[in-house]
Amino acid sequence: MDQTPKKKGDKEKPEGPFSKMLRAKNPTERTLMMGLKLAYRSIQDREFFPEKLTIEELFRVSALLNIPLDEVINTVVGEVHQSGRMPTVRINSERQEA
Repeated sequence: MDQTPKKKGDKEKPEGPFSKMLRAKNPTERTLMMGLKLAYRSIQDREFFPEKLTIEELFRVSALLNIPLDEVINTVVGEVHQSGRMPTVRINSERQEA
């Protein structure tokens, strides 16, 4: 592992399966921004935290990169599951009075 100290302004690069899939065909930042209809920072955020991807964004990734939708979804779900960041849903079975 590279133990080089980070300098101010150095950025971490996402290295998860979704990020690798997104970058595999070497799209330009502009292509990603236009195709996904997201700002540069939003794309970076999705690479670090793919659980934030919307269904619409998953469809756009699939179409932009010409990758089957189920492959995109499986990659994202697998990465999120492996990272331990699976969202939890709590359903309140009792109706609260207003």
